[in-house]
Amino acid sequence: MSRLRLAAIGLTLLVAACAGPGGPGGGSSSPSSDPTRPDTTVPGALATLNGLSAGEIERRFGPPSFRHTDPPAEVWQYRTRVCTLDLFLYRQLGVRLTVSHAAVRSSGGPTVSESDCLRAVQAGR
Repeated sequence: MSRLRLAAIGLTLLVAACAGPGGPGGGSSSPSSDPTRPDTTVPGALATLNGLSAGEIERRFGPPSFRHTDPPAEVWQYRTRVCTLDLFLYRQLGVRLTVSHAAVRSSGGPTVSESDCLRAVQAGR
């Protein structure tokens, strides 16, 4: 597994643990009852974000609710009442910051689809 992928997985786990509901000690680990597990009922919705620049993301969703820099990555988080969108951005060729991974989590309620979360984040802009 590449270092980039391991770093993205590690950052995902770190952000999920610090984000509130569903963090450490946050209940069952069953996929159907764990609100922190990404929903895969609408596959591919998040894939449309891969490769977008930081500027394109900000034009689409506005500034993130949370931003953390941990070279070589930046983690951007968009929080709404229904979900949290986590974006992992890396510098391409050392210059352009682009999305390399995205994840969706419910905000403590019922599981939310990727596309519904993206719509909620865009509406909250």
